Amino acid sequence: MKSILTLKDKCRKCYTCVRNCPVKAIKGETSHTEIIYERCIGCGKCVNNCPQKAKIFNDKVATMERLLASGQLVVAVLGADFPAFFHNASPGQLVAGLKQMGFAEVHEGAYGVELVAIEYASAIEVGTKPLISSHCPAIVDLIERHYPKLINNLIEVVSPMVAMGRFLKGVLGAEVKVAYISSCNGAKMEIESEEIRGAIDIVLSWRELSSMFKSRSLDISTLSEGAFDGIQPYLGRLFPITEGSFRVLPIVTDLLDGKIVTATGEVNVMEIISDLAQGRIT
Repeated sequence: MKSILTLKDKCRKCYTCVRNCPVKAIKGETSHTEIIYERCIGCGKCVNNCPQKAKIFNDKVATMERLLASGQLVVAVLGADFPAFFHNASPGQLVAGLKQMGFAEVHEGAYGVELVAIEYASAIEVGTKPLISSHCPAIVDLIERHYPKLINNLIEVVSPMVAMGRFLKGVLGAEVKVAYISSCNGAKMEIESEEIRGAIDIVLSWRELSSMFKSRSLDISTLSEGAFDGIQPYLGRLFPITEGSFRVLPIVTDLLDGKIVTATGEVNVMEIISDLAQGRIT
């Protein structure tokens, strides 16, 4: 399933997407540019930078609506970054809105971070080589597709999203449908991976969720607050902030300790991965 699409009639071949793609996964065709999906890591830079809006994420709203109308048990999992996207409503009102739309339960995805924390701590404790966190699907794809020599450096732990999906299906039953809602573009590609297929049934962006509220004329800021289902996370809620993962996993850091390297942003991440591949970081 292609997570990013090209609207050929809108493309003007300005090559903005080509210049901005960090992995050279876009090529020029006769009348438009096209994504080379074998190289794509799903980061979404082409979508965010295209002035013609010719690159778009594959919209899953119609699929989500069919799932909600199917009569099956559907639960929503909110990525830990959800407080940043609904400024006019409280978390409880967001929960109420989702349940009014037809979701049977609403869970905090931050608990998935806590599910993988112990495994991370164990991997770091016994590790004898440079280790790369595997929680970001774009980074995992980057390494698998462009730096295969570093595959063995990836920590062998699934992402918090996958851990949460497997946990819920283990508790509620394999037949339950799990929708993960997040700002992570790479998550849409991640759920298509053969290794983890079935853990999460569909990934929605916050923009897609907002469009579902709007199509129903549902103003969640007017709703009475609802309560999250399941186990409430604690430190997992820190995960989206800079170095928040260190607080959760847990990893002790020191500015003078060169054993832990952290990077924020595509340019810095690419530089560190390149240094690892070339042996400049050991």
